[in-house]
Amino acid sequence: PLNDDMFVASEKILGRKIDEVFISEISQPLSACLQPAQTLDMHFFEYFVNTNRFYEIKIIATDHEKILAIISNISEFKQATRTVRHLAYHDPLTGLPNRALFNDRLQQAIARADREEQMFALLFLDLDNFKHVNDTLGHKAGDQAIKDAADILRDVFRAADIIGRIGGDEFAIVAPERTPAP
Repeated sequence: PLNDDMFVASEKILGRKIDEVFISEISQPLSACLQPAQTLDMHFFEYFVNTNRFYEIKIIATDHEKILAIISNISEFKQATRTVRHLAYHDPLTGLPNRALFNDRLQQAIARADREEQMFALLFLDLDNFKHVNDTLGHKAGDQAIKDAADILRDVFRAADIIGRIGGDEFAIVAPERTPAP
């Protein structure tokens, strides 16, 4: 597999054959399709256990004997993409699905219940007098109350249930029909 040594010391790979540099999953198809002056964009992502490192490889064949490989470590980009995606669909305070993700999951639950001819429960929860908590104890205490409420909901409902924070002090839960144990 690719390793960081290959990126530090290019002299170690100059003049070597493709199968000496790349793992067989890359070298075999690459060797079979290389033609002179051909450019291949390979979006190759290799996951290394416990490291989350990803690489993009751009291969340019100069002739039948030589290739130019441009290898970029795109690990930070991949992590940033995951972070942005998570922030777009999750509440930053509780980590629960936000209104957009909850509505998407609700539509899926409706379609599934219709398809399987089952029912589900849709619950809306609003924390009473929450404004009073923020006004008297401050926003830090209010945030902690929201986090605590989210933790309680996670403990009370099943993993298959969908819990979302849809507003300041509002939560919604979709609980698919429970089938009795045999």
